[in-house]
Amino acid sequence: MKFDLKNIGPIKEASIKVDGLTVITGENSIGKSAIGKAIFCLVKSLTGTIERIENDTFSDLEASLRAIYILLMN
Repeated sequence: MKFDLKNIGPIKEASIKVDGLTVITGENSIGKSAIGKAIFCLVKSLTGTIERIENDTFSDLEASLRAIYILLMN
């Protein structure tokens, strides 16, 4: 799975491929935690998305996407 991230914490732009075991390393304060949080939010939000769509709960999906947007912008 590939993630393209823009303007997440100190990260201006990044493309990250998560496959098997993915290790993110680097110096302090360069955005490792921000990347981890962004990927966690994306994966967590997608969990159950197909079931929600199949059950016509678009308002729940919209609310989840809005919450993710707010988390990522802060």
